Order: sequence, then C-alpha cells, then structure tokens
Amino acid sequence: DAPGGEQTAWYLPPREGGDRPDRLWIVFGGNAATALGWLDFAEGYPDRRSAFLLADFPGYGANPGSPTRTSMIAGATGALAAARAQMKLGDAKTSPSVPLGILGHSMGAAAGLELAVRSDAFKEGMQAFAEKRQPDFTGW
Repeated sequence: DAPGGEQTAWYLPPREGGDRPDRLWIVFGGNAATALGWLDFAEGYPDRRSAFLLADFPGYGANPGSPTRTSMIAGATGALAAARAQMKLGDAKTSPSVPLGILGHSMGAAAGLELAVRSDAFKEGMQAFAEKRQPDFTGW
C-alpha cells in the first residue's frame, strides 16, 4: 500500500528461461504517463530473460492519491517489495539476488534514483535514464 491507498503495478515475467529473470527492470514513467504505456517497450526488449515491473505513481493509472515526493517514493518502494515477494526473492540481505535496473523517464527518473539511493537492493549498481531534467525535482 502507498499513501492514499493501494498501488497497482504490473509484473511482466521473462519471455524465456523460466520464472526467475536474469534481471528485473523497474520502470517509472514521466508526468502524464502511465505504466502500461511502457508495455510495447518491455515486450520488445531484446533480452528475453529480463522481467519488468511497470509501476504507476499515486494519482496515475488506477492508483488513488496524488503524486508527491513522499507518495512516489513510498509507492516505488512498495512496488519493489511486492515484486520481490511475488518472485520469492526475500529481501536484498538474505536472498540470492536478481540484478535490478531502473528505467525512468522525467519525474520517473528522479523517483527511480531516490529509490536506488534508499534501497539496499541497488548496492551492486543501477542504471537510470532520463530524457530531460524535471525542474520540480531539483531538490532531490
């Protein structure tokens, strides 16, 4: 659950190689974008052993609430925890890891970077991409 209610996210398992992915990409969209807008990208990604978690922020898609820095980070953290539980990975300290990556656009990149800084799951490295800087998040 995220502030303001339950969060919706979509897990796309690997297209090849069984249930356990070689990498889990956590995808955050930009302002006015929804997670399902990334579906074509995820389905066309060349590494067929990668999985994707497409996460909407509070106030986007089917999620109640509004997108604030606090609610976005809580939602991102909750989405990662739910995906790890669904994949039976436990937490980052007690379970063999699946490498994680973050793909974020615009404000999604800012939230993804914040998630990476706060989470033990990204100690081994992280990739984030953004097409442009979001002025509202310059204090992050």
